[in-house]
Amino acid sequence: MREPRVIGQGRERTGNNFPRTPRAMVYIGAPGCVRASMLQIIKEYADGGAFQPEEVAILVAAFDDAWQRLSKSGAQFDSDRAVRATREQLGKRIIEMAKRGERDPRRLRDDALQHIAESWRGRSASR
Repeated sequence: MREPRVIGQGRERTGNNFPRTPRAMVYIGAPGCVRASMLQIIKEYADGGAFQPEEVAILVAAFDDAWQRLSKSGAQFDSDRAVRATREQLGKRIIEMAKRGERDPRRLRDDALQHIAESWRGRSASR
């Protein structure tokens, strides 16, 4: 198994154009890495450099907290694919709200969790 490598100790730029900040630390290759996923989602859906380093840290914090709360809620996923899809949905919603101007990590987290809950209710109602 590949040893996880740490990115994020300082303020220089990384190869992926995300600043290295202590709050946005990434453990690449670590199993179940939440932060790496959020940074990848930001890179893919946030129109490149749409957020400042401090804002990226807020988005990562909101995502970390949302994922932790969802995991502790007892939510069941039938596959790794379902886990990845849910994490991506959380991240995309956080980015969407941040693009609208929201910067409070608790409101970002709560909105993302509410969005997930509503989407799950909609799926179960359609079955």
